[in-house]
Amino acid sequence: MTFAINSRYRLRSTSLMLPVVGTVVAETRDFRYVSRVSHQTAIVIDGFPRSGNSFARAAFRQANPGLGIASHLHSPLLIKQAVKRALPTILLIRDPRDATASLVQFLPQLKLRYALDEYRRYYERVARYLNHVLVADFPDVVREGGFAATLEACNDRFGSAFQGYVETSEAVSAVRQEIQQATVMYGGESMSGTFGLPCPERKTPAEIWSNASGTELALLDEAQQLYSYIRAINTAAIGR
Repeated sequence: MTFAINSRYRLRSTSLMLPVVGTVVAETRDFRYVSRVSHQTAIVIDGFPRSGNSFARAAFRQANPGLGIASHLHSPLLIKQAVKRALPTILLIRDPRDATASLVQFLPQLKLRYALDEYRRYYERVARYLNHVLVADFPDVVREGGFAATLEACNDRFGSAFQGYVETSEAVSAVRQEIQQATVMYGGESMSGTFGLPCPERKTPAEIWSNASGTELALLDEAQQLYSYIRAINTAAIGR
């Protein structure tokens, strides 16, 4: 079963690079959570899983209701399509140590080495588009006031006029509810401990990585070098 899970995950990420497959996946999954680029798309927000995708989508929808957003395909194809159409595009990124530690808890049978391999494949393939997107690092996006600053940087970068996300109690509650609904949709109530929100039940990255093999640590080092390179491109545009 573990081999099948890891093989299926790699097959999915590879197949999503194909335009036809990516389109079918986006059109057959719930339109509220996974969507491709279309003539209705106002912004594209995508990144490796567990990098703030759900929060960013929910916060954007809360601040800009009715605007089309393409997100959650977790495929370089989405970034490629966005750049081709010159759409405002936010590329989310997170330290691979943290992103993969979160992902293997969301998908417990996925091995760290496969998660790291997919992280590297994703960001190596989007690297060619870095001059055409806004790179947003996970801590900058989810901190207090962070997504408002991200949208401000997006407006500066692309000349857009998106409304900023104001963190009222009502807005925060609505964002949390959308994230919870999305997680349940993907895996049912049994996945409530893996919501894309802080959770005391979740193991820390240090706990997940404590038994990592030498091969996994070497892969992590490579992924972190890639993370540092991409993060340095234009995350400085997002104020602190």
